[in-house]
Amino acid sequence: MEYYVEALVPVIEGLNLELGYRYSDFSTAGGQDTYKAMFTYEMNDMISFRGGYQFATRAPNIAELFSAPSLEVVGFPLNDLCAVTTLAPWGNVPGNPDRLQVQQLCRDIIGNDTSGFDTQTYSITGLPGADGFHRANPPFFPLEIEIVQGNPNVAPEQGETYTIGAVITDPFGIENLTITADYYDIEITDTISPISSSAVYNDCFNSNGSSNPSYDVNYAPCQLITRNAVSGDRAQVDALYSNLGLLTTQGVDVTANWNMDVGPGTFGVNTSLNFLDSFEYQQSPDSPQIDATGTLDQGGLFDFRTFTTFSYRWDDFSIGLTWRHLSDIDSEASSSQPTTTIQGADSYNMFNLNAGYNWGNYSLRVGIDNLFDEDPESINNNPGIDSNSGTTNAGYYDVLGTRYFVGLKASF
Repeated sequence: MEYYVEALVPVIEGLNLELGYRYSDFSTAGGQDTYKAMFTYEMNDMISFRGGYQFATRAPNIAELFSAPSLEVVGFPLNDLCAVTTLAPWGNVPGNPDRLQVQQLCRDIIGNDTSGFDTQTYSITGLPGADGFHRANPPFFPLEIEIVQGNPNVAPEQGETYTIGAVITDPFGIENLTITADYYDIEITDTISPISSSAVYNDCFNSNGSSNPSYDVNYAPCQLITRNAVSGDRAQVDALYSNLGLLTTQGVDVTANWNMDVGPGTFGVNTSLNFLDSFEYQQSPDSPQIDATGTLDQGGLFDFRTFTTFSYRWDDFSIGLTWRHLSDIDSEASSSQPTTTIQGADSYNMFNLNAGYNWGNYSLRVGIDNLFDEDPESINNNPGIDSNSGTTNAGYYDVLGTRYFVGLKASF
């Protein structure tokens, strides 16, 4: 059941308020409120301002509540906390004053003292047993298996958004130029997401000094971990949908669109830019906020990225060039361990070329993707420990190389 009301209120000439309220009654989350107060102000023909405040409540969906277990392979940037190759100072490393307790907790999770954790003799350190334990091959393995599944105890998440921006038309007498710029500030509480394997291990192994100071295997996050009873290696982590805590982000979105007559046709430029000022989040309700700005954490949070299109149209003919730019970025591990030696990626540029021609009922299009055959960036290299030369992020870096396409469309 839902009720909502919206109103557009003219205040003075050029100033309008947009108000809205919605009440939603969910069988799984009860009654929830959502509301907004936005404004637009047209100061003159050249510039107008916009912005406002929005409060939103999102109830967990069916998948977040009741989905069956599914397997996912995810990044695990600090590596196994039970291994001597971990990058976490709270793991099984000589400099950890609680190392013996860490080793005992690893042993308790494995469920015996006869696994490879206690009996291995292959360590790159030359030390047998727990003091030299790591995965046999490769010793450093920054991936983990998560079993993602619904959780009927998940509560709604709430978000507050503040925005302020401007629209500028034909500035400084430049005809057909429109620029928009919007600042956003978003805060989400009780964020709904599967609890990450990194968060589970960090909480279990007392990364903040207070989550599990007794290194008790019965502590709830430790119960989500499964390790191989024979090899002692990591097996999987149960990643239940949970209310993880606070997420905050701020940034600026800018767009510009301009066109002009050139020769017999029209030349145009359209560009979208995002400047990410901050992105911080909690891995669990009791953990400190992690600053993931400019890192590959959370899928990739670039400081700066753009997408630009250059186009030329002449009657039924068109040609275009697109340019995608990503700023350089630090590794995923650097968000939780700023001193890590794991590397991120350099800045990246990719260009695509396309052309089209229409005649009658037919439309022809041709193009070249990745025009200059730009190689994908290699990420998560760890010099002297692991090269990971085949690792990239295909969502951002093209892995197919230059390719060509042609298409014909006929309408009848």
